[in-house]
Amino acid sequence: MGLDRGGACAGLAYRIDEDDLQHELALLWRREMLMGTYVPRWVQAHTPEGGVRAIAFVVDRSKPGYAGRLQEDQIVSVVARAHGQYGSCAEYLVSTVEGLKRHGIADARMQRLRRLLEAQLATLRSDTPTTT
Repeated sequence: MGLDRGGACAGLAYRIDEDDLQHELALLWRREMLMGTYVPRWVQAHTPEGGVRAIAFVVDRSKPGYAGRLQEDQIVSVVARAHGQYGSCAEYLVSTVEGLKRHGIADARMQRLRRLLEAQLATLRSDTPTTT
């Protein structure tokens, strides 16, 4: 899951203190650019204080892993099974929805994907044979 070009998204913009800029930007760059999946883009972010320039990391459509627009059942199927360097994709989806919720952002599609994911995971658990 990542940002794709076009449209808009609701989220958070973080201001990095100038004294921490080099260190924090290096951490951010390492996390977002490690696999070469994203392209950094300067965007105009709209905040309650007005517009600010911000860096967003947008998926690189030229990469072989770019799946394009998938149906929700396809997304959930992948998310339920995917695991990367930083943990499971399922945990990432759930924590993203919870993080948005804590900041008063209700993303209907992400919430729907979470519900579908939870149903899929419950089905996968019930289909897994147990040994006694």
